[in-house]
Amino acid sequence: MRPRGLCPKCLEIAVLTKHHCFPKRFFPNQPKPVCLWICRTCHDELERLIPYRRKMPRNFYLDVAKHFLGRANDESLGYRV
Repeated sequence: MRPRGLCPKCLEIAVLTKHHCFPKRFFPNQPKPVCLWICRTCHDELERLIPYRRKMPRNFYLDVAKHFLGRANDESLGYRV
């Protein structure tokens, strides 16, 4: 069962999905993956911002997630911009 809660992007109560900040296709063996719980609509929107076939530096993925959430100067994802 997937959790329901407040999506940090759209601020709607919804079923939340796990977004891996470092895509599993490029970083398959992460011992402690950095994840966001967001609704399916916002998850799809965020995924469209990430290049699918080209691996980027790790900080790129965190920057995309932070800008998407409107928290470019926030350290909540464990990374300082």
